[in-house]
Amino acid sequence: MNYLYFLLSLIISLLLFFSLFAFLYYRLRINWAKQNRRKYSYLLPSLITFLLLAFAFFELGPRLLDVIELLEGNAHNYNIDISEVRQDGHILYYQEEKMLLSPWSEELKENTLYRFTVVPHSRIVVDIEELAEPEDVSEEN
Repeated sequence: MNYLYFLLSLIISLLLFFSLFAFLYYRLRINWAKQNRRKYSYLLPSLITFLLLAFAFFELGPRLLDVIELLEGNAHNYNIDISEVRQDGHILYYQEEKMLLSPWSEELKENTLYRFTVVPHSRIVVDIEELAEPEDVSEEN
């Protein structure tokens, strides 16, 4: 289910990127035909270009790099006692790192050890595996 969240975020990012690109092309065609109706609307393509580049750098780029990491099997695994994590909605904070949980993921049980598989660039949790109760782990050692 968490892989579905990652793929859905990738698809939405791609759709938004291509929508911005289509809007940029549309505004450029208006500029080339000199059909601007407002005084400063000829500057709109510059603003759209800035938004397009910022979106590609901060949203789409990390997700595309994570696709490569997932295909190569280079996702990061963290074994975390959930009591060591600060949770703010669907964001987990662990040792100054931020990880994004799927809104559809199961609720995490208190005092339980989990293995989180996280893609490195967008920091989305793609797999959660419940390992053991912390008391069970301490008895084995």
